[in-house]
Amino acid sequence: MQASSLRPPAVRAVLISEAIRPLLGVAGQARVQGVYRSAVNVETEIGLLTVALPNVGPLPNGVMVATTMDFVASGLRTGLPAVVDEHRFAVPAAGLEIDLRGAARWSPRLQPAADPAALTRWRKRSGPIRAAAARAIASRPASRAGLGELLSGDVPSSPVGRLAQARLARLATALGHEDGTAAASAAASLVGLGPGLTPSGDDALVGLAAAHAAIGRGRAVFLTAASEQAPSRTTAVAAMFLRHAAAGDFAGRLHDLLGALLGASTREAFVALETTLDWGATSGVDTLVGVLLGIDAVAGSVAMPHVAPRGRRRAA
Repeated sequence: MQASSLRPPAVRAVLISEAIRPLLGVAGQARVQGVYRSAVNVETEIGLLTVALPNVGPLPNGVMVATTMDFVASGLRTGLPAVVDEHRFAVPAAGLEIDLRGAARWSPRLQPAADPAALTRWRKRSGPIRAAAARAIASRPASRAGLGELLSGDVPSSPVGRLAQARLARLATALGHEDGTAAASAAASLVGLGPGLTPSGDDALVGLAAAHAAIGRGRAVFLTAASEQAPSRTTAVAAMFLRHAAAGDFAGRLHDLLGALLGASTREAFVALETTLDWGATSGVDTLVGVLLGIDAVAGSVAMPHVAPRGRRRAA
């Protein structure tokens, strides 16, 4: 069977991020930047756009499509010219065309938890959540490749883990003291730290910024400078997520995670924890490190084993 026979003649978009919808008409020249089974990244003059299947969930830079196709098997490949405007996204050479008309809008802006008891609840829930994360990491040896050791409570053995631990501790202390300059410096030191499509340091920063928004602190101003430096220091995908995070915009799965961790149902919080750890190879683990750190920095939780060596506590 030829690859072309796997492609439907047209694909319908069902959801478009409000962060990119108004800009599609000025996207300008575009080309395919990366192809994955469930997503396609397209470089445009307004930044990196992503077309994704429903299993990926809503993205701050994304268009969700109603199809189960495998983009890798569809004939798409890096470098192919693409067409993006208000009405369609297309890669003519691969025979792919996506109709954007009629797609619903989705807001990536993460709203703060409405329940005033959320942080009080978190102070009681933090310890059990961390213990569950440590047990889960112990059963997932591959998760330790990123920042998993920081969740397990062990002293990191990898160079990336040791660097991240020290830099995250600096960031936590700066946020605790509301020292914007020190927080911005610590955040910048994490950009591009680690290997992968979205390096560990970047994932942790996005998670921390999401927590910052969810607990009512607004946009993560400390991330502004880091996001501006990101294009020259990390991958295009990570730089895109950092840019949106600095603006207060996050993927749908982070909305779900923070809603569960700060929500009324303890059971939902533990289910969300398990789900998050399964995101990608290490992205979920690394993002969770930032989320937990971000909540603690405001909630005033004193024990943060994921960023402090055993026997030490975060500076007050």
